[in-house]
Amino acid sequence: MQHLSNAATPNGERKTLKDCLSYEESFQKTKMEIETANRSVGVGLCTMTESKSFEYPDPDFSNFDKDKDESCFKVGQVWVVYDTLDGMPRFYGIIREILSPEFKLRITWLEPEPLNETKWLYEGFLPSYGRFKIGNLDHIEDHLMFSHLVCATNGNSNDTIKIFPLKGETWALLKDWGNKNLNYEFVEVLSNFNESIGVHVAYLDKTKGFTCLFHRVGDPFLVPAKGMFRFSHRIPSMKMTGMERDDVPEGSFELDPTSLPIYQVDVSVSSIDQSTIANFMDSVNSAENWVAPIPNQVPELEFYRFAVERSPEKFQIGQCWAIYSNEDALPRYYGLIKKIDLLPQFVLHVAWFYACPLPKSTIQWHDKTMPIGCGLFKFLNSKLNKYTITNNFSHVVVAEPLKKGVYKIFPKTDVKFLEWVKGFKSVYKARVEEEEADKAVKICVSEHLRFSHRIPAFRLTEERGGSLRGFWELDTAGLPLCLL
Repeated sequence: MQHLSNAATPNGERKTLKDCLSYEESFQKTKMEIETANRSVGVGLCTMTESKSFEYPDPDFSNFDKDKDESCFKVGQVWVVYDTLDGMPRFYGIIREILSPEFKLRITWLEPEPLNETKWLYEGFLPSYGRFKIGNLDHIEDHLMFSHLVCATNGNSNDTIKIFPLKGETWALLKDWGNKNLNYEFVEVLSNFNESIGVHVAYLDKTKGFTCLFHRVGDPFLVPAKGMFRFSHRIPSMKMTGMERDDVPEGSFELDPTSLPIYQVDVSVSSIDQSTIANFMDSVNSAENWVAPIPNQVPELEFYRFAVERSPEKFQIGQCWAIYSNEDALPRYYGLIKKIDLLPQFVLHVAWFYACPLPKSTIQWHDKTMPIGCGLFKFLNSKLNKYTITNNFSHVVVAEPLKKGVYKIFPKTDVKFLEWVKGFKSVYKARVEEEEADKAVKICVSEHLRFSHRIPAFRLTEERGGSLRGFWELDTAGLPLCLL
C-alpha cells in the first residue's frame, strides 16, 4: 500500500499538471495552495487535503517494503517521496534527524536549481534528475511515504546535490508528452549519465502472466543530454536470474508496483490458479493535430514491439516517415521531417508529400481520390504540419531523391504473397506454392497502384523454439481491421 499526504510536497503546496507552469514561480508561492484540476491522470490527480492510499498487488518474487523499513533510515541519506500528482516517486529529501520513541523524520526537501528548470519541459512536474539545492525543513511520520534510497553526489557548491540515472537502474520515461494524460515507457539504464552525451538505455516491456515483471526489447539506444526531460522517475527493481520459476526470463526485472501507474500492474497468473487474464491495452489519446487514431481494436503483438521504432529519439531531420491516413488509419501518407523542436516542447515540423502525375501507362483506380502508396512524390515546403506526439507515424520510409524536390518510393527486393498462420494474431508466412518454388511474384510497373502501403514486419527466428523460423510478425497497426 502506498500512502500520500499533503506533506509530500517540498513547500507544502498542492501542485497540479495544469497549474505548475514554472518551478521558480511555484517555489516563490510558498503560502499559496493551488486548486487541483478536476481530471484524472494515471492513478488519478488527487487533492491532498488528507492522507490518500492506493492498493497494489504484491510482486511475485521480491519484497520491496523491507528496503524502507524504519530501521533502514539513517541521518544524511537522500530518499524519494511519492508525489501528489499521480503517486509516482519524484520528491527528494535529506534525512536530518530521526526522532523517537514514536518514529518521526525531520527532513530537508531538495528543490531543483533554476538551471535545471529549463531542461524540464513537462509542465507540472518537479524534475527527478539534475542539480538540486537545499530547501525547507519538514517532518514526516509515515515512513511508507518514502519509495527508495537515492545515490546522490555533491555538486559544485556545498549546498548543491546531483541526482542522475545510473547504470543498472530502471526508470520510467514520459511518452507522448504533448497529450493531456500521462503515459510512460520503461527502460533499463545501460550507462551512467554523461552531461555531454546523455545516457544509453534499452526498452523494457511487460512480461505476460506476472504482476510487474518486465523484459528487455529492441536494441539499446542513446537518450541525448538534451532529451533527458523524458525521464520521469526511477523505479526500484530486482533483476531476475531465471531460477525463480521456469517461465521467468533471465535478466528480466521485477519492478516495484508502487512506482508503476496502476494500469501497468496486473494480478499474476500464478496467484489466481492460472485463470485467464484480460491484458490491458492502452487506448490511443486524442490530440488536436491527430491525423487518424489507431483503432483500439488492434490486438496486442505477440513477439515484437513495433512502437519502439517510432519513439521520439528515432526521429531525425531529413527522414521520410509513413503517416496514418484519415480514411482507414493505415499508413498511406508520407511526410518529410524538416525541423525538430525540443524546447519548450517536443514538436515535429513535417512537409507532406503529394503524388506526382501518373504515367499514362499506369492502370488507375476508378476512384481518383484513392491514396497512392508508391511512385513519384514531391513535398509541399510552403506549409509545415506540426506534431507533438509520435503516434501519428508508422515507420521510416526509404525515399530515393531524384531531381530537386522529387522522391521515388517503391517496394524493395522481391515480392511474395503471404498467408496468415493459424493460431497467431499477427504471424504470416509465404504461400506454400511460392515457398516450394522459391520464386517471387512479378507485378508490372503499370500495376504499381496495387501496392496500398507498406506494413512494418519482424522476421522470426528462435521464437516458439524455432518453429516460426522464417515467418513474419506484421505490425497490426498497419493491417486493415477485417484481418484482425
